[in-house]
Amino acid sequence: MSNVNVFAAANGRYFSAPSERNVRFVGRERILEQLLAIVPPSMKADDCQRVAIVGPGGVGKTQIALELASRIRQIHPNCSVFWASGMDAISFGNSYKNIDRSVDIRGPIGDKATVEDIVKENLSLEDTRRWLLIVDNADNPEFSTKVAHHLPSNHQGSVLVISRDRDLVARLHVPKLNILSVEGMSEDESFKLLKTLLKERHMCNRDDTATFLEVLEYLPLAIRLASAYIAKKKITTTKYLEHWRSSDIQMVKSLSKTSEKCYRSQEVPNPITTAWLISFRQITFDDPLAADYLKFMCLLSDEAPISRSLLPEDSHSLEAEDAIETLKAYSFITEREESVMYDVHRLVRLAMLNWMDKQGELDEWKAKVIRRVEEAFPIPLLDKAGEWTNHLPHARHVLEHQKTEEEATINLLSKLGCSYEILGQYREAETMLRRVLEGQEKMLGPNDPAVLNSISHLGAFLEKRQQYKKAEAMYRRALEGREKVFGSAHPTTLADIHSLGVVLEKQGHWILAEIMYRKALEGREKVLGPDNPCTLKSVFHLAAVLQRQGKNKEAEAMNRRVPEGQKKVLGLDHPDTLKSLSLFRTLPFRTKDDTTSQS
Repeated sequence: MSNVNVFAAANGRYFSAPSERNVRFVGRERILEQLLAIVPPSMKADDCQRVAIVGPGGVGKTQIALELASRIRQIHPNCSVFWASGMDAISFGNSYKNIDRSVDIRGPIGDKATVEDIVKENLSLEDTRRWLLIVDNADNPEFSTKVAHHLPSNHQGSVLVISRDRDLVARLHVPKLNILSVEGMSEDESFKLLKTLLKERHMCNRDDTATFLEVLEYLPLAIRLASAYIAKKKITTTKYLEHWRSSDIQMVKSLSKTSEKCYRSQEVPNPITTAWLISFRQITFDDPLAADYLKFMCLLSDEAPISRSLLPEDSHSLEAEDAIETLKAYSFITEREESVMYDVHRLVRLAMLNWMDKQGELDEWKAKVIRRVEEAFPIPLLDKAGEWTNHLPHARHVLEHQKTEEEATINLLSKLGCSYEILGQYREAETMLRRVLEGQEKMLGPNDPAVLNSISHLGAFLEKRQQYKKAEAMYRRALEGREKVFGSAHPTTLADIHSLGVVLEKQGHWILAEIMYRKALEGREKVLGPDNPCTLKSVFHLAAVLQRQGKNKEAEAMNRRVPEGQKKVLGLDHPDTLKSLSLFRTLPFRTKDDTTSQS
């Protein structure tokens, strides 16, 4: 790798977090004191600190980490803070890409180096500045097998892992003393939290309020959901307990367990499910559009905020505005500092997915969501990346869980493939392009024109990646189909013949390339005319491969023909004509009395 550590040399520090600091955060002082004593990089000068927060869902682990990050930002101004998702290898990789872009750390460490390798290597260098990497939602078993080896190690850095799985954390070689357990809040902390969410008139009966917190098991998320309902309906904790006691116990138990069709193996604690169900049933009755929006949003990715522009049409109407406000009022979604960007807590998301599955609506909504995401995802262009990069995580997420080969799926796969190609994420791009081809073949058959275009596109992509043997196979496959469907003289058939010649030439198969170029040239002269740009392209490539074989006389004639044809079609002052003339002047076998170069 390069000896220059760009991260160390860059000015300033970096701070990334999934949301702004929670101004209503209360309590948890004991665990925060413990974390502040062991997390900062300066606490252990001879090694990289590894610390973990472990506890069940809904206890507020992420909120504790957010508060910790904000305090470290204040106490240790020279320490950068990075945030990564540990949900799976793809989410983690995307987080590292964000770190790579924000810090601009570059440096080749091998031809096959991934962004994970580059970020890890930079943060592990001895001359790096101090940093803290927080890895949230590290619950998936694949974290320890596919992700953990990408965690950096440096005495200037610390890694904080947030997980529900103590065994997983132990496999990351986190010292036992550095594994801190988090449970529900204390009763006193719960009261303090409740006072930030409700007014005194909602808590007029102290005993019922204490019971209210007890049945919620002092879980911060359950308290927020229930409090939002109380505030919205303008009732008391006493009245809410009546709703609680009349709730459908069997439905709650059913919704608390993840079904096979849902995306996470995590169970939702019963208090959170009950609070969610009470609120959702009320929303369904009062504001059906809000209920539909929640269903829609819960099928998108939880690794990125949701832009309102992704919601179904008329998302900026008055009715849509009211629906969004309803979801915010019930604490089902939170709005980021940048407007019209929203987050959904993963347990709210999971409860919603479980409910849709039990109601038989999950597959129907999956199809609705993928059609809308495809519609909202613009054609990816490099100079308009800001219009589509925020949609990428959601597009990838819905495609991972959509198995049908309908038109919207194919179109979204194609857009995603182009997006990854623009961003230089070539492995992901190839995966998408191959899925496009596979889906089209199932829908349309092997020789449909759209399928043949996709085969050629994949061939061109592989050619750019210098995978010439694979590209050759694609071009031959496309050519075989084109000849069956269009015949040997069709422009698209001739284009594939030419492309096949290019990859053969790049592999050093000059005789075979010459055959392809002659065949393409002959056809293009008849179909397109002798001076068509495509015809001249074949002339140019044929000249090059003739020159490689020492056939200089014919190569010279071909090379003279290119600028002559361009002058006729494009004019003498066209950039392509001038470029060809300049190139012709440099040819080693050009005769001294040639007049083309003097034109």
